[in-house]
Amino acid sequence: MKKYLLTNICFYFGCLTLFSAFAPPIGRYLDNGITGLVIILCAKSYKSAKMRQNGDRENSKVRTALEIVAVISSFLLIALQKDLNYLIATQPVQNFIIPVLSIAPNIYIRFKKTDTHKIQDSDFL
Repeated sequence: MKKYLLTNICFYFGCLTLFSAFAPPIGRYLDNGITGLVIILCAKSYKSAKMRQNGDRENSKVRTALEIVAVISSFLLIALQKDLNYLIATQPVQNFIIPVLSIAPNIYIRFKKTDTHKIQDSDFL
């Protein structure tokens, strides 16, 4: 689990950010809930893609589709907010920096070339 430590830390940080949206007064910290959901979705999507790339999980179309849906839904959570330009100007960390830093690794791993020659157990027989 050491190779997925940073992804796990990001996931738990996203959970804490999501839970902070429910701190009193509830309506005031609703942006934290959206940011938390974006972090959680992107962290899980990245971990799934990384596990597929490393060969820890099988490469299935359902897994790939769910990763893409998670990234697109996290993008839509940010992009469809009311008055996004104002939110980016007043709260750039929650509405621009964190989503970009969450979505960028998913895009990177999607287009990264995988090592096609991996040694398998059957190669030694």
